[in-house]
Amino acid sequence: MQKLLFFTILFLFGCASNVFSQNEEFDRLDTLSLPEARELLQEMSDQLDAVQKLSSVRFSFGSAIDTEDERYEYDPYEIKSKDSIQALYHQYFSNIRLKQIIKMPTQSLLDMDVYYSTIELEKYGTTPVLTVQKVFFKDGTSTVIEATSPQPDEEGEEDEPSNILGKYSGFELPESKPIDSIQVTAHYEFPATETKVHLDADNTKYIGNGGSIELKSIDGRNVSLIASDKLFKRIDVVQAFNKVGKALRQNGSSSFTVPSTNQLEIMEQFSTILKSLIKNIDAEKYKNTAQLKKELLRQTGKLPKPSTQDSGQMTEAKYSFQGNVVDVNLFITSSEKIRTDTTIVLKKGLYSDSKKSDWFVAQDEKNEKYGFIDASGKWVIEPAFHDINKINDYIYLNYEKPANASDKESWTYDNVYYWLDKTNKKLVRQDFDYAGEINDSLCRIQRETNGSYGILNFRTNEIVLPMRFGRIERENDLLAVREGKHTYGPSGKYGGYNIEGKEIIPLEYQSVETDGNYFYTDLGDLKDPSKDINTPQLYKRYILERKDVFDRNGKKINPEGLSIIGHFTGGQPLLVQDENENKFFIDTLGNIVIDASKYSEVEQFSNGMAMVRNTDGKYGYINTKGEETVPCQYKYAFSFQKNYAFVERVNQDNQGNYIFYFIDRENNIAKTITSRYYWRSAGGGRLNGNDASYYFGTDGKTYNADGELKED
Repeated sequence: MQKLLFFTILFLFGCASNVFSQNEEFDRLDTLSLPEARELLQEMSDQLDAVQKLSSVRFSFGSAIDTEDERYEYDPYEIKSKDSIQALYHQYFSNIRLKQIIKMPTQSLLDMDVYYSTIELEKYGTTPVLTVQKVFFKDGTSTVIEATSPQPDEEGEEDEPSNILGKYSGFELPESKPIDSIQVTAHYEFPATETKVHLDADNTKYIGNGGSIELKSIDGRNVSLIASDKLFKRIDVVQAFNKVGKALRQNGSSSFTVPSTNQLEIMEQFSTILKSLIKNIDAEKYKNTAQLKKELLRQTGKLPKPSTQDSGQMTEAKYSFQGNVVDVNLFITSSEKIRTDTTIVLKKGLYSDSKKSDWFVAQDEKNEKYGFIDASGKWVIEPAFHDINKINDYIYLNYEKPANASDKESWTYDNVYYWLDKTNKKLVRQDFDYAGEINDSLCRIQRETNGSYGILNFRTNEIVLPMRFGRIERENDLLAVREGKHTYGPSGKYGGYNIEGKEIIPLEYQSVETDGNYFYTDLGDLKDPSKDINTPQLYKRYILERKDVFDRNGKKINPEGLSIIGHFTGGQPLLVQDENENKFFIDTLGNIVIDASKYSEVEQFSNGMAMVRNTDGKYGYINTKGEETVPCQYKYAFSFQKNYAFVERVNQDNQGNYIFYFIDRENNIAKTITSRYYWRSAGGGRLNGNDASYYFGTDGKTYNADGELKED
């Protein structure tokens, strides 16, 4: 039965009829009886019929699966211009990073990496071939790179020129000294044009350069195309649209090869031959398989050869979309290419020496140890280290063999940090096992994993903060810290420092946060001995919160007796309360600018509006002047978003549905929704945001902060 598949594949790939006479497998007929030969021919005939049926193109338009297509709408694809594609290449070049590996005294290698997704680039054109022309060294010298002439190998194929960067890892440089940059010629090409092709139930076929594309079916969310292989490879984007003309998101796709039209014609003729031979066998016209084989060779010898005009293999592709498809747009790139050769200069990038550095890590070829060389390639710190990895211009990491390690066992290396002392030309071992940069002068250091943190000025190798903090959080140039020997375990007291290591807030708080130019502190809950929770005053406050805000110099901003709620956000007043829970708002100088004590509930400002609740239990909003621009008339309300607030009306409609509004700052209704229940996303709680979303259970729809229907 394997021969059945073999013969079919021959036809699928357009083999000429003389293949049969030359094929040794065809001689198997000599070993079969006539009944066995008939069985083989019948199976071949059935297989050919199945392939022809599979490959037949009949357009069909199926029924829609659901009607809520609007939830799947997507931005339509735009044809990229020549300039926009060129911009992608410039982005590619800007993300090239070079790393030089120097092995003194004779070897210098250059590796290239691209910190950019090349998938998009390859979608529009070829990956650039970079030919090195010139190398500029740190000592101010330069050298021209001469390429060797390509030489053919044993199979006659020419090798690549020796000055192609990125073709192989480790491009060999002519001198063993640090480089500053390299000049390369970048060669790449991309399609000259892109064509939009529209296909629908009335227009199912496109014929272009390279063959044809036919819309085979649209069935709900699925689309099937059949295209000549050459043209299929040039399809850039397939975009489907729903009944209102909105583009739909694509779920996925699959494709497989089918015979071309010319190949199908040959298959059809061969199928006719097989059926005729089977009929003759049944009529007992052949005495043996030798006669059958002779007749088979005679008739297959008349089969036509594949047409020179044949467009090659055909590809059938299926696409799935998140919505009901009505029509599709195909974007097809041209076979004509724009070829570009441009000269650019590439700088050394990530994981390499910065412009400020004048000493560079190198390895000695003889002892395989690492040290430092200057710009001219001379040793300034002798190679005596197992492996040096640069953290920055001052901090380096070396892997060292532990003192108790046996020569016979596999070595495991300890991470040891060093500070580069250029004055004394040596590496100074550091008493920490972790270093992470905070800015261009400071780094957070740690003696052991999950151990306490400190801060080091790596330019001077001076400790700014000792390693006694379980937590250090930075905001601009302010630090919120927590005492502790570990990052986990019992919490110590919190305090605040500036980035120079000066204490601003003493270590006496339950928590300290930095936000902008302020420290926000919490002394914790202090029980008021004058109030008893077991008295009838169960709803009175019996815990006094001591939350304060300090400026960057340590000056307390909120007036004495007022505890803050939240942070200064977006230049808006800060909410505070007294021990009786009366609410006020203060400015950044500590002045009370809004007296909100008449309200039973007050929230922080969000987008210039603060939600309030009156003594009757109704909600509304005040602006930053304290004006109640949205009267307290709603059953419930949420923090104001960028344009609207989401509120619930007190009464239900006649069907028992709750009534919800999207209102603006003047209490104008922008949208009304009725539903038996709803759910609001937690993401909407962010102050000054616009990311709230609201789900309504009655119709199963979700709306964003502007009252617009969201995608699922």
